[in-house]
Amino acid sequence: MMRSIKRKIRSRRLLRLATASALVVVALVSTAIATTALESVVLGSESDNRVTAKQRSLNMEAAAIYEGLSHLSTQDDHSHSELESYLDTVCNRLTESKEADSHVLIQNPLSTFRVASCACVSPDLACAINRASEASQSVQVGKDRVVAGSFESGGTRIIVSELMVDIDDSLFGDSSVHFMMLSVAMVCTLGLAYSLHRFSASRPSRNFARTASQSAGASVEHFDGKAMNSELTLVPQSHSQTSKHTADERSRVDQIGRARQVQERILPTHKQIPGLVLAGAFQPAEDLAGDYYDVISYSDGTWLLCMADVAGHGIPAAMCMLMLKPLVMQAVELGLDPSELLGFVNQRVPNLLGDEFVTMFVGRWDPATYHLKYASAGHEPAVLLNSSADICVLNATGLPLGVDIDSEWDDQFINVSAGDKLLLTTDGVSEAMDSNGQEFGRLRLHSLFESLRTRPAHEIVSSLESAVREHSAGKASDDVTILVCDAIESRSELC
Repeated sequence: MMRSIKRKIRSRRLLRLATASALVVVALVSTAIATTALESVVLGSESDNRVTAKQRSLNMEAAAIYEGLSHLSTQDDHSHSELESYLDTVCNRLTESKEADSHVLIQNPLSTFRVASCACVSPDLACAINRASEASQSVQVGKDRVVAGSFESGGTRIIVSELMVDIDDSLFGDSSVHFMMLSVAMVCTLGLAYSLHRFSASRPSRNFARTASQSAGASVEHFDGKAMNSELTLVPQSHSQTSKHTADERSRVDQIGRARQVQERILPTHKQIPGLVLAGAFQPAEDLAGDYYDVISYSDGTWLLCMADVAGHGIPAAMCMLMLKPLVMQAVELGLDPSELLGFVNQRVPNLLGDEFVTMFVGRWDPATYHLKYASAGHEPAVLLNSSADICVLNATGLPLGVDIDSEWDDQFINVSAGDKLLLTTDGVSEAMDSNGQEFGRLRLHSLFESLRTRPAHEIVSSLESAVREHSAGKASDDVTILVCDAIESRSELC
C-alpha cells in the first residue's frame, strides 16, 4: 500500500512540476508581449507630447516677435525705409540668437513693411514650414522632420520652425532606457515565477505526502494556479503606471526647459563694450523669471544699459518680460534717451501687461566722454563705486512703469572714471531672506560690494551671488539678477 502511495506522490510531484514550468513560460511570454506593446504605446505618446511641447515653445517665440513688429508698424511718424531697416535689425538679431536649423518667416505682413525672412529658405522648405505650422504634428522634409509654431493677428502671420533632430535623438535615448526597464521587468517576473513555482509545486506535494502517511485512503487535493496568475498580473500594471508617470513628468520638464531656453536667448552675451567690462548673473526663483537686463548699442556709438523687474515671478512674469524686449529694442532704434525710453515703454505697458507693473533702470553710456545719463522707474537703486571706495547711490527718478500712464521721469548725469564700478541688481538680492525672515539688505550689499572693489567684474558677481545664496540657504523667494560694469579706460579730461 505504501509503495503505491509513494508512486502516486512521485507522479503527482512530476505533474505539478510540469504544470508550474508551463505556467512560468506562459507568464514570461505574456509579460514580454504586454511590456513590448506598452513600450510602443508609451514611446508613441512621448513623441506626440514632445512635438506638442516644441510647438508651444515656438508659439511663444512667434508671439514675442509679433508684439515688437506690430507696435512698430502702428507708429505713423516713421518712413517706410525706417520700418524696413528696423525689421531687418530684428530679423538679424533673432537669426544670431537661434541655431542654424531654425527659421523665422513673416507672411502677409501689414502694409507698412515688406515680407521678410530671418534665414534663407527655399520654396520647398517654406512650403513645408507653412504646413507644419498648420498641423499638430511634424512634417517630413527630405531626411529631416520639421516642427513649427505660429502667431497670427491683424493680417500678419509669424512662423518659427526648427528641425526635429534634438527630439529624435532624445527619443532614441529614451527607447534605450525603456528597453532596460523591459529587461529588468522580465528578470523580476522570472524571479517571481520561480518562487511561485517552488511554492506551488513543493508545498502541495509535502501536504499530500503527510496526508497519505496518516491515511492511505486520503484524497489528493488538486493544485490551484490562480494565486500565481493574480500575482503576475500586477507586474505589467505596475510598469504601466510607472511609465505613464515618467512620461508626464518628462513632458512637463521638457516644456519648461524649452521656455527657459527662449528666455535665456534674449539676454545679452556681451563681455565687454567700449570702456566697460561686463559680468552678469541671472537666477530665477522658479523655472522661469520675471527679471530682464540688456546691453544694446545706439547708432551714434553710445550704449544702453538696462535692467527691469516685472512684479511677481514664475511663468506669468516671464511672459511679461518677453514682451519688454521688442519695446526696448524699438526705443533704441529711435535713439531715445533714458527718460524718453521709459515714457515710450510706459505708454504701451497697459496694452501688453494689463494690471502688472514693472520697475526699470535705464542708462546711456557714452564711451567718448565717460558720461552716464540715467533714469529709473522705481527700480532698486544702482550703486557707483569709485577707486577711493566712495559709494554713490543712483535712486529712482520716478514711479514704476504701468502705475500712471502720464508719468514722467528726469534724466540724471554722472561722470565715470577708470576703475569705477557700477552695480545693477533687482530687489531679489537685497530682499533675500534667511530662515529667520531677516533680509540680506542694501547696507550689507553695499558693504560687500565695497570690499570687492579691487576684484574683476566676474569675480564680484560670483561673490555677490554666492553670498545671497548662502544667506537664503539656497531657497530664493524672488528672482536674482546682477550686472557689474567695470570702467577700464582712463581719460585725462571728462566733459
